[in-house]
Amino acid sequence: MNDRDSMAHTAASMYHLQGKTMETIAQHLKVSRPTVSRLLTYAQNTGIVTITVNQPAAFSSILQRKLKEVFGVSAWVVEVPPGTTRIRRLQEVAKVAAAHLTSVVQAGDTIAVAWGNTTAEVAAQMKPAHVPGVTVVQINGAGAATTTGVPHAGAIVSQIAQAFEGHSIHFPVPAFFDHEETRQALVKERSIQRVLTAQQQARIALFGVGSFSSEIPSHVYSGGYLSNREIAMLEEEGAVGDICTVIIRADGTYQDITINRRASGPSPANLRRIPVRICVVSGKSKSVALLGALKAQVPTDLIISSDAAKEVLRIEADHAWSQVH
Repeated sequence: MNDRDSMAHTAASMYHLQGKTMETIAQHLKVSRPTVSRLLTYAQNTGIVTITVNQPAAFSSILQRKLKEVFGVSAWVVEVPPGTTRIRRLQEVAKVAAAHLTSVVQAGDTIAVAWGNTTAEVAAQMKPAHVPGVTVVQINGAGAATTTGVPHAGAIVSQIAQAFEGHSIHFPVPAFFDHEETRQALVKERSIQRVLTAQQQARIALFGVGSFSSEIPSHVYSGGYLSNREIAMLEEEGAVGDICTVIIRADGTYQDITINRRASGPSPANLRRIPVRICVVSGKSKSVALLGALKAQVPTDLIISSDAAKEVLRIEADHAWSQVH
């Protein structure tokens, strides 16, 4: 710990634990009040201080308990005031997701991470955590005819690994292979087997949900990974989005969707082998795709904006009502 870290730790302890004023801390450290303010900010940015905000039980229990009751997931609902921009909403949800990921990671863990706009924002919100022996492995390929996918996917995996002072393993394959036979042959290669073995050892998975109708276009659909013709065909098949580039329907089915035989990501069945599966969703436009993920029983932990939580519960309630009547 250097001198600045030591001063930041002292200032944070006095401020957060002892309830001392900035003036008192400044006198104790023999520095100015603005310096104390900068030390407190530094303490938070470097992980010396972590802050959690618990919603009042009366508020949070309504949506969170309902999500648990209906879908069997542990949910953290992020309240989003009306008028919040979609970017700001994503940032707020990502902050909670980053804090939750940090809280569940243990020494020696392997974290499997899917790339996308949502996980990119989670990575950007990560604070240094100093957890020994952490490995972060990319769980789905990111290459396409027009890109290697390395700048986007690689940055996400590396940024999360750096937050835990761990190391990263990348998955240098296409998001969707051109031919099923190519996929079957390539996964036999020793270099790819190493990545697949790391994926299978993961205790935690972090992923978002891709949606055909999202306000912020999912990277899978806006980045040229699928052609317009392929997307149109998938919509005709009833597909609504994807989990880790495996296409799903709103009822959670995916097995008979042809393109999934060429997908590099794990199937929902394989994802369910990972004990802790953190799904992050911002915005109600992703609710139908999220419903598919929930029906497939993929998430164990759900970090979700309040508007998306209300919408997915409404859709499910309407469906249940129509089935009865």
